[in-house]
Amino acid sequence: MAQHFESNCKGLTSILDIKSKMIQGEINPLDSDDFANLVEKLFKRSLGGNLIHLNKEYGLPNDINKTLDEGRKARNDLAHSITLGFEHSIESDDGRNGIVENLKDCVIKIAEADKIIASLTQVVNNEPLPNKSYFDSYADGIAEWVCEMFDE
Repeated sequence: MAQHFESNCKGLTSILDIKSKMIQGEINPLDSDDFANLVEKLFKRSLGGNLIHLNKEYGLPNDINKTLDEGRKARNDLAHSITLGFEHSIESDDGRNGIVENLKDCVIKIAEADKIIASLTQVVNNEPLPNKSYFDSYADGIAEWVCEMFDE
């Protein structure tokens, strides 16, 4: 889920930047060197860099920025620090339950942010959006799927 969110952010900002540069005549996709250099530059941008760029260039509403930033923080927690101190917590039922709850919280925040990025990508690409019930159950469904093996 964390990698999916990060990849979707990279994809969305890349599509938007490439379209913008083509419209402004700054890049020609037929010039393979220029195009390759641009794509390489875009794909080096971090998750945080992509989210800052989206907000700076497109002025996303505060509630969307907040959800995206919470997703970024949860992704970083999951990728870098969720297992710190794990060896002590795992020794008790309460500790294991706390680990699973922390994991579930991270996954929900990442899924909510990913849902926004995926929706924006669909709009940019003129693709239909999923129905409301899919959107409403998306984050919890992902979290249940990720955490279901811990419930057994």
